[in-house]
Amino acid sequence: MIYKNGGEIRVERDERAVRQVLVIGASLSAATLGVFALSADRPTEYLFLLPIAVICALLMISHLQRRQVCVIRSDQIGYGSVNGRMWWVQRDQVGSVGIQQYPLLQVSFYGLDGRLMTSTVFESFSVEELRKAFESAGIPVR
Repeated sequence: MIYKNGGEIRVERDERAVRQVLVIGASLSAATLGVFALSADRPTEYLFLLPIAVICALLMISHLQRRQVCVIRSDQIGYGSVNGRMWWVQRDQVGSVGIQQYPLLQVSFYGLDGRLMTSTVFESFSVEELRKAFESAGIPVR
């Protein structure tokens, strides 16, 4: 989702993509727990299912709670999480931005000399929305 407020452009994750990731994660977790439950012979072997279920639940909860955001201001570009830690790059030092969709969406910030400054991975973001936000802010996208 792209939000514009004065001179600030804010891009947040795509909630539909988050739901898809959670459905896939819950399905894989249920299948894994089902396989282990069917292969258990003794009642004590079921105790091994509890830590697996807790880890799966914690991963899904942390994915829901950690809402990533990219903020483009006239003087800075920030990335991090809503109500969490943000990393800032001075906008006048950024020559271009590279957006690549590998298994995860990677955004690379390049300096005026073309060298890589920093890079980050965004979960559940739309490539088109990020590209559109940077281009509308006047930042070249590779």
